[in-house]
Amino acid sequence: MRQPQRITEASSLLLILVAASLGCGGDDPNAYIGPPRVAVTGTVTLGGQPLESGTLKMIPEDETLRKVTAQIQAGAFTIPEPNGPNVGTYRVEISSAQATGETKTDASGETIEVLKEVIPSQYNEESELSAEIKKGENELKFELEG
Repeated sequence: MRQPQRITEASSLLLILVAASLGCGGDDPNAYIGPPRVAVTGTVTLGGQPLESGTLKMIPEDETLRKVTAQIQAGAFTIPEPNGPNVGTYRVEISSAQATGETKTDASGETIEVLKEVIPSQYNEESELSAEIKKGENELKFELEG
């Protein structure tokens, strides 16, 4: 009489192990689902000199695509494929805030450095820059005047 119960217990255990090994409908619930992304590299100069540091933002014309941001260091930036933009046309904003040597007191009473945007507005909040991102390698070059 005990044998059918052992078979049922063994079958239940086997079923649980198989279900656990298969998962519940995907490898990573946070995995990106959407159009393919691509890697982007590039350079940024200001007045003919590599931009020491800054931020590059790529805002897609197609609002269903994602915005992308990269840090600029020593005039160069890299966006790896997993974090890269989708294929399409992007408006590009470049900014670089640098210390003025002045300080001020913030709302919490803490003393902070005063920063000043060194990139002209036509390259950031009123940007006239754009980039066409294609499948494959994308190397961008932004030569800013000012």
